[in-house]
Amino acid sequence: MTDFVLEQTELLYDKNQSKLIHNIVNYAQFLKQPLKLEMFVPIDNDGNVLKKPTFDAYMQPKEMFKQDDAYQKAKSKVLFKGFKLKDEYLMYHDFMCMMIYELEGKTVENLIVEIPNNYLKLTQNAIKRLVL
Repeated sequence: MTDFVLEQTELLYDKNQSKLIHNIVNYAQFLKQPLKLEMFVPIDNDGNVLKKPTFDAYMQPKEMFKQDDAYQKAKSKVLFKGFKLKDEYLMYHDFMCMMIYELEGKTVENLIVEIPNNYLKLTQNAIKRLVL
């Protein structure tokens, strides 16, 4: 996460300070967001976790498209890599870290503080939201 802020300082040298300020404000707003399950795993409108659809030869093309479209929309809301839902807990898995994480009353900033340094990874969707 800090790499993002450090990368933004390059804009100072490009004399594009309005873009720099915009990106920093976006980052601050991003950090203050309340955590939601959809930031970690693809979920449907009812809060059910979606798995990547698997298709068979007997499935109608319209149904295949509908399932894939729903999954892709849900996946586009995922901001953090490496999380899975197990029972009622959000599990974070990395090569050296595993933890159970509860979302209620926490922000992205809390998540950054509580997960050991440099383990938390943003998805491309999250990066697109942050940078102009």
